[in-house]
Amino acid sequence: MSRAAHSVYFEFSDQSLKGMRLRAMWRLYQFCRKEQFDVVICNRFKPVNMMLALNRWLKVPLCIGISHGFGEYDRLYRRRQTQRLIDRHWRFVGVSPAVKQYLLDCQCGFTDQNTWAITNAIDIEQAEALQHSRERSRELLGLAPMCV
Repeated sequence: MSRAAHSVYFEFSDQSLKGMRLRAMWRLYQFCRKEQFDVVICNRFKPVNMMLALNRWLKVPLCIGISHGFGEYDRLYRRRQTQRLIDRHWRFVGVSPAVKQYLLDCQCGFTDQNTWAITNAIDIEQAEALQHSRERSRELLGLAPMCV
């Protein structure tokens, strides 16, 4: 769930996000062109990849790509495409120092000047408020009460 004042979820099917993703990219292009965003945040490889390509025409002033793990840029064609499309409008965030280092080690346009590590965090108070007691959890799961 987003805490942003306004979030849009396109709910693209898995099939529409395979291959060249032309329909998904067209919808995304139309939406971004209509909204005239100053900033776009892309979460994970496919949205980043689509916006890398689309921003050649959209010219969004600031695009932020977020990476959560390792392996997203292991494929040679992904690295080459990324290196070709990264420009001055892009910044990247790894969710840990290790992920940032992975991105830098890919040597495909991620630099110390455009890539940061921001450690993943959760709202502790909210997470604790959503938790159940041991007894209630067992009840909800249909498990027998614990014998002590």
